[in-house]
Amino acid sequence: MDVVKRNIEELRGRLEIFSERGKGTTFRIRIPSTMATVIVNGLLVKVAENHFVLPLAQVEECLEFKESDRSQDRRDLFKLREEFVPFLRLRRLFRFPDADRWEQIVVVKAAEERVGLVVDQVLGEIQTVFKPLDSSLVKADFFSGSTIMGNSEIALILDVARAIKAAREEEAAHLSVL
Repeated sequence: MDVVKRNIEELRGRLEIFSERGKGTTFRIRIPSTMATVIVNGLLVKVAENHFVLPLAQVEECLEFKESDRSQDRRDLFKLREEFVPFLRLRRLFRFPDADRWEQIVVVKAAEERVGLVVDQVLGEIQTVFKPLDSSLVKADFFSGSTIMGNSEIALILDVARAIKAAREEEAAHLSVL
């Protein structure tokens, strides 16, 4: 029991033991929430040479991005069936150089708002362990956390609500220029 207690204390946790004669013993283990494991079901995408995870609960669909589906006035809107939806190029958002290549768009939704996120490649579904970001190390405007993938690379988990807000602000700025 000493080894168990020492390991829990190394995690900045506590082991509490309560015994009552004739009723038994209760063991209570308290571990800080930062040590708790949170599993995120996500969609793994690639932008430039970087991997990002989009929470699967906010992903509606994935499509090939065609310039012909873009609005005629060249604003950052694309036609999704019978409506125009704003899109945001993650290369531009993260200030990666543009690339002339085939792209895909992931339609995401948060708080009843929908936006398309343009990525280089959709790699597929992934189940990951969520790790909070240390704000002193990373400027995390668009990220809610990170994960370590099976190949030991780090993927950042995108905060979809913030990405949608950025797309709306970009669209509003474009309209104010016109």
